[in-house]
Formats: sequence, structure tokens, C-alpha cells
Amino acid sequence: MQAEDAVGLLDHVGVDRAHVVGHSWGGAIALELAAQYPTKVASLVLLEPALLTTPAGAAFVRAVAPLVERYQAGDAEGAVYGFLALVGDRNWRATIEQTVPGGVAQAVKDAATFFEVELPGPAWTFGPEQAAAITCPVLSVLGSRSSPLFVQSRQLLHAWFPDCQDADIVGATHLLQMQAPRPVAEAIAAFL
Repeated sequence: MQAEDAVGLLDHVGVDRAHVVGHSWGGAIALELAAQYPTKVASLVLLEPALLTTPAGAAFVRAVAPLVERYQAGDAEGAVYGFLALVGDRNWRATIEQTVPGGVAQAVKDAATFFEVELPGPAWTFGPEQAAAITCPVLSVLGSRSSPLFVQSRQLLHAWFPDCQDADIVGATHLLQMQAPRPVAEAIAAFL
């Protein structure tokens, strides 16, 4: 549905073909968009897409489960903080506030979208058959301090797209575009 929404937006603003960048769940949406509408996607930049079908994906889901329970018990702030600590590092709060002032508070306000819609949403299935529809160039961007989920997601991207290019962001976690905006932007610019 979100890939269809993206195509609707592209059509509405008159863009026939776009360079698509997706981070985390947005990376999964970008993959779906490129697979369903290959003529709409000129290139695909994936910043640590959330590919939960990897072995590390199951461990990640287990790690998130207590945070979901915390949210359901009424502690949205604790659940959001726990998730950001899981995907970031001990400085996650400062990283977010430096790049998006008020971003942590906004994440707490938006907790329902994450914990009630995105996490429990229908299982997204994407594999080699769907990936075969994607013919555009692909760039995988990975933080050097990111969790095994995102390392294994990159390995999966290489299995699906043998010509996939890599950009490694030194010292970054899953919050890479906030921790190292210039290296991320330079990697994307060089790829494009």
C-alpha cells in the first residue's frame, strides 16, 4: 500500500521516473516500489532496509517484543527510547536532537504509528522472485556499527542484486543519516 502511495505521489507531481532512497522500513517500501513499478525507479539507494527474513531478523523481532509490551502497557516513551537505543547507540538522543530538534519528543508522539501500524502490520514477503523485477542500479548504505540485522540485509541485497554497490559509513549505527549526514550524502551523490 505504501509503495502504491509513493507512485500516486510521483504521478501527482508529474515525475515519470525517480531516484528512490529508503531508510529502514522505508528501504523495504523502496524495494516494493521498484519491484511493482520498475519503470518508475531510475535507481535505488537502500540505507539499511529492514529485511526481517534474515536469521538476524528473528532475533531483532524477539528484542523488540518487550518494547511492544511496554508500549501496550502505556509506556510509549519507554518503548520509543528502548527502540532507539536498540538501533542506535548510547548517544542516540543527542544524535537525533542535533539533527532534528524536538525529534525525540515527536517520535514519542508518533509512537502509535510505529507500534500499532508498522510493527504489527501484515507480514511483508519479498524474495528472489520479487527482486528479479528490479533492473535499476542499487546502492546499499551501511553503518559500520549497525546491528547484525542490517549486515545480513546487505548480504541478502547482494544475493538478489549481484551488481549492488556498497557504501560504508564509518562509526555509524542505524541512525547513520543523522550521525554522518555528509558521508551519506556524498555516497549517494557519487552513486547517482
